[in-house]
Amino acid sequence: MRPDLNITYLMCSRLIHDLAAPLSAISIGLDMLPKNDTPDSPQTILQYSVNSAINKLELLRCLSGHTNSSQRPAFSDAVRIINKSIDLDKFHIDWLCRIEDSLSGDAVRLIVAIILITIDSLPRGGKISIHPDFSIEATGSYVKPNEEVIDALTGKATAGNLTSRGIIGYLAYLLSQNLGTKVMHTFSQSNQIIFHFD
Repeated sequence: MRPDLNITYLMCSRLIHDLAAPLSAISIGLDMLPKNDTPDSPQTILQYSVNSAINKLELLRCLSGHTNSSQRPAFSDAVRIINKSIDLDKFHIDWLCRIEDSLSGDAVRLIVAIILITIDSLPRGGKISIHPDFSIEATGSYVKPNEEVIDALTGKATAGNLTSRGIIGYLAYLLSQNLGTKVMHTFSQSNQIIFHFD
């Protein structure tokens, strides 16, 4: 039985809502403390961690939230959220495609999911390029796509044998099915993988 994506989105929206308020309160509380910009101070470490958690919630909302609108997330919102969510010391992301909001909803969710899979394929960091045709290329000194994720992405896995590691791949597979496309991948070089849509 194929899971209902809308139920998944609603559960994620509830989780995001419940976590966002306390995280925001912690952030406000930290801002009220005497300023201490020392990199290893408890305040700096806590603020970094809270900001990271808030960014991840925004990314989750982009991937599975906005249940009340088929036109959201907009592509420009997704670009902004991804840019501030990734580790810029580890990854460089190059948007070679046009950033316009004619692309929205499930199409944007699918691109976000593939970018997350791409990041996971670069354990040592590297460069991610989103090309004009929205194919997504990852290059780095060590490129290793996770087999479970790839199996889920290509429809070889079922909901019953998934783990938390493969769930993004399976979500991308379901989104591609809804959009009437397939996600293909080319892994012809040890330092490069390309995801594209057929």
